[in-house]
Amino acid sequence: MPSRISFLVIALFPLIVHAQKVEDQDRKEFLIQTPTRLHDWLLSSEGSNRLPYDVALSWISSTQRQPDIDRSEKLLAYLTERSLMAAGDPLGASRLRALVQALPYRGRIALPSTDARWLEANQDADPILLPGDRLVSYRRPLTVSVVLSSGKVCNIAHRAGQPALAYAMACLGDTEEQSRLLSRIRDSSRIWIGQPDGQVFTAFLDLTQDFLSPEPAPGAWIWVPQGWAEQEEWFSLALAELLAAQGPAGNYVRSLAEPEVQPVIRKKPVPITRSQFGSVGLIQMPSARMSPEGTLSVSRTFSEPYRRINIQMQALPWLEYGLRYTDIRNRLYGPASFSGDQTYIDKSLDLKFRLIEETDYRPQIAIGMIDAVGTGLFSSEYIVASKRFGDFDVSGGLAFGVIGAGGNVSNPLGVFTDRFKNRRRSDVGQGGKPAVTTWFTGQASPFFGVQWLTPWPNWIAKVEYSANDGSLEPYLSGTIRSIQPQRSRVNAALVYQMNDWVDFSFGLERGYQFIAGLNLHTSLNKKPLPKILDRPLPVITPQPVQGSPPLNSRSAESMTDNRQPDWRGISVEIERVSLWRVETIERQNTELIVRFLSTPGVYAQDRIERVGRILHQMSPPDIDRFTIHL
Repeated sequence: MPSRISFLVIALFPLIVHAQKVEDQDRKEFLIQTPTRLHDWLLSSEGSNRLPYDVALSWISSTQRQPDIDRSEKLLAYLTERSLMAAGDPLGASRLRALVQALPYRGRIALPSTDARWLEANQDADPILLPGDRLVSYRRPLTVSVVLSSGKVCNIAHRAGQPALAYAMACLGDTEEQSRLLSRIRDSSRIWIGQPDGQVFTAFLDLTQDFLSPEPAPGAWIWVPQGWAEQEEWFSLALAELLAAQGPAGNYVRSLAEPEVQPVIRKKPVPITRSQFGSVGLIQMPSARMSPEGTLSVSRTFSEPYRRINIQMQALPWLEYGLRYTDIRNRLYGPASFSGDQTYIDKSLDLKFRLIEETDYRPQIAIGMIDAVGTGLFSSEYIVASKRFGDFDVSGGLAFGVIGAGGNVSNPLGVFTDRFKNRRRSDVGQGGKPAVTTWFTGQASPFFGVQWLTPWPNWIAKVEYSANDGSLEPYLSGTIRSIQPQRSRVNAALVYQMNDWVDFSFGLERGYQFIAGLNLHTSLNKKPLPKILDRPLPVITPQPVQGSPPLNSRSAESMTDNRQPDWRGISVEIERVSLWRVETIERQNTELIVRFLSTPGVYAQDRIERVGRILHQMSPPDIDRFTIHL
């Protein structure tokens, strides 16, 4: 086996040499001579001579080279072990090992942006380039490279708008491997994208889930793990990071195949719409769908005699909960002598749990409770399944309690105990006491409905067969019965999603009653909470680039001031912003070394950032390196 590996390395050598020649034509490399900010270099005469594909501009630093070496050695050790195994695909592992061995250790650091003016305005993100660093610019490539676990590498012409799966299928061709890849779609399997800017992303094979994944840019690497490689996520991540560090694909490995990309149409994700109760669902009835994690929704719905304010939160991928106030317009809050003409206000809390996630062959299933913790006036439970068929999302289930007041069927849970056969009426009170003994009891009623993603942008149509009987709701301790005729159990509605955070809905229920709603929603998943109690970060004043005029008189003074720095003052400021005790501050040529006696507390990275800002602000201008010992 070692001789086979050596042969593969020798076989790849002409390809690497050829790629080096292509690289000389398609890239320019610039050596940094003096410390400079990235935005200054981009605006300089040297930077203006770079090649135009800025998304692939690479910052090469010797400080990052060792991590690349460590990552490569870990990959090589694992692939060597795999190549010596009889099981799996030892030949594929050997070919991948030869590929990894052929890739140089770049030492690339991903750039936050290549927009000089943006970097100038966001100094925290504007890196300082040190002497010996290199910037490499590229021409815009025309291909995307796909790497398979069999060791096969395909250079495929880039086609705008196509997902990673399209390139993977083009590389596999009409083979058994392609069939195996497609069979994994139902398992939410992933492939890996190393973009030319050095960032790594994963893309779902299920194009419904992949809709929000970035499409591969020209020069991207795509790693398609199969067989043994599927089980090792660390391996896929490390290999994708190593490939992305190379810059645009095609510079080091010649095309072994040039198949055509066949267009793949991405499916749009199932639109998330809400019921009159505020939860994700149809019109009156729920569905098994969930919002993305962290979604906050506030809605106002009108369905006489009810006017509702709903607040819903997707706390976890499988848990939705919500609070609701319902203004019941045909009921008084109490005797006129006590509350006048004030209408009755009901409060409640809802819960929904996802039990099973949808795949190609099974629906998504959820159970939920309406008014689980509240007055009990609308106390209901349900189990529901949802399945997508193209642009149609079909939901159906069984409801208990108020929303299942139709009572068409016997409770299937009654086969286990008679307790489930009859539902005692809840004591309607002030709320806060869950009536656990009534959950999923009494007669049940089936419901079903369809949500249609229409061909007209932003419009969704919904129709349902309700399990509810409006003429029986709501009742208070059995003493008040609503007079709301129900001419039909079929309800219909239209939803207009104006943008990413506003939805309007209107429709018809009970055969005659007009309904309307407004829903405001946003994602809290990636929105950091403001740290209002933290001290503001010190402002970093940029030093002028060598040879350029000073930014102001104060900068000019700092460049010529030969006085000794106020080390005591620097220590005091560091301790103030970090709450850590400084042991020593030591200068060694152009390096400043800070040692701490103790570093208690959490959020160490934030504290280090604050220390760095103080050092940038108060240290002598000829210091170009800080070392912090915790």
